[in-house]
Parts: sequence; C-alpha cells; structure tokens
Amino acid sequence: GVQETEGQLRLLSVGLEIYSRDSRYTFQRSEDNYWQLTVAGVQETDQGLYECQVTSHPPLAYSRYLHVTVPELKILDERGLRILSKFYNAGSTLELKCLISRVPRPQHFILWVHGNRILNFDTTRGGISVKSDIFDNGVKSSLFIANASPLDSGNYTCSLAGVGETTVAVHVIIGETPAAMQHGTGALLSSSICTSLFTILFSLWEMR
Repeated sequence: GVQETEGQLRLLSVGLEIYSRDSRYTFQRSEDNYWQLTVAGVQETDQGLYECQVTSHPPLAYSRYLHVTVPELKILDERGLRILSKFYNAGSTLELKCLISRVPRPQHFILWVHGNRILNFDTTRGGISVKSDIFDNGVKSSLFIANASPLDSGNYTCSLAGVGETTVAVHVIIGETPAAMQHGTGALLSSSICTSLFTILFSLWEMR
C-alpha cells in the first residue's frame, strides 16, 4: 500500500509487512484475497491519495482519496456570538449554546459539564434544562440555568463523544454589571492619578 500526501509518496506496506512506523495503520487479508487498510484515530494529516498496487503483468493499481473533515466546536451566548467567557447578573437566566459542526451523521448528543456534574442529568439544583438537536453535519445544544447565583460560576464544558470538547468561563456577579465594574475601575484609577499629580504639584510648590 502507498500513501501520497502533498505530492510525496510513502510506502505503507508490502503484503502484510508494514513499513510505516505509525502504529495506527493495520492491514488484513481475507481468504478470498481481499485486502483491507484500517487507520485508527484518523487525523487531518491522513488526508490524501491511497493506492493499492498489485504486482501482476501488466501491473494493476487502485487509488482512493481519503477526505478528512475536522470538526468545529464553539460555545455561543444568547445573541449567537462566540465566547470564551461570559458575565451574568445574579438572578438572571444563564443561557449557553454549543454548536459542533462538520461531523457527518453524529450518533451522540452533547453533554454539558460544570465542575464534576453532568448537567444533562442533574436533578439536585433544579432550574436546569438542556435542549439538543441533531442535524445532517453536526449537533447543537442549548443550556438554560434559571435564577443564577455565584455558585453557578466556573467552567462549563460541552463535549461530544469521539469528537472533542470546548469550554467557557462563566462569572455570576451580584450588584454590578461588567460594564459598571470596568467603569468603577476606571474611575478609581483616574482618582488615584489625580491624587498623585496633586501631591507632586504641592511638593514642587513647597520647594519654591
């Protein structure tokens, strides 16, 4: 068997003798002389042309091109924007959407995990609901947590078995919105700068 990637040929096997150092490749031969190549844990670098050559007269060769699709995982907020972190006010409803695309015919639903709790099956907190939909080339899941509290802060991970996972950091705050927090920090910084400037000017005036 021969693999061609980026214009370069690579010998994988001759008969049942494997020449590739990649242990993910295995070869089988059935009683009716049917040869099978198996690639475990397919990676993007496995994409390319594979050729089976038969040492007959004249020589025969059968080629197949392997297309590898890389799944895309992302978490969105209630506005459909991709996020890595999100702030919520205490008492509001936490809403996260997980979209996993470029997965042909997915066989599983998305799992949501917070800490060591699988939220899809969590009945201890209450107010948690998960809605999932499978479509042709992916799966989407929406997580809702009513009456959020600071205890709901932390990392939320959505995962699909055999595909991967992605995580978002959630912060539930009391009293101030993120914009107000940033404004307060800016005001404090400006006040500190003004105080320092006044001290310097006063010291210079005394030195006169």
